[in-house]
Amino acid sequence: RAACPCAATIRSSGAQRCLRLTPLIVCAAVLLPVLACAGLTTIKHSYANEYKEAGQWLKDNGGDGAKVMNREFSSAYYAGGTAVVLPYDTYERTTDYARLKGVEYMIVGRKAITDWRPGLTRLLDDGVNHPEWELVKTVRAGTDREALVFRLVND
Repeated sequence: RAACPCAATIRSSGAQRCLRLTPLIVCAAVLLPVLACAGLTTIKHSYANEYKEAGQWLKDNGGDGAKVMNREFSSAYYAGGTAVVLPYDTYERTTDYARLKGVEYMIVGRKAITDWRPGLTRLLDDGVNHPEWELVKTVRAGTDREALVFRLVND
């Protein structure tokens, strides 16, 4: 019976080690780029810097120490104020809640309104439909990271 010409090569310890490592090398070559891209995407989109910018603007423009209603707390932190959670409710009930809590400002992203707070859609109009809230600043205007700073108008 004839011997396989590759048998001598496969029997050497270096070749056996190479054969054992091949699945690991292939796995690493496939998974590492995928994991790296996923990690970079998560880092890139994990923190909403527009809320930080809006909070800093508010602090620099008279809102230092204000009660700020928002979906997250970083804008109130950077404004030097107190955070009040933005409820998932209608425009009217959100406004009533803001007055009850003594809110002075609301910071909310345009995308957050369209995606997660449909009851506040009228805030995206020109102001006629939301006389209780005055738009005082737009951060990152015209981008998908646009944040809107509203001041609650006193009765």
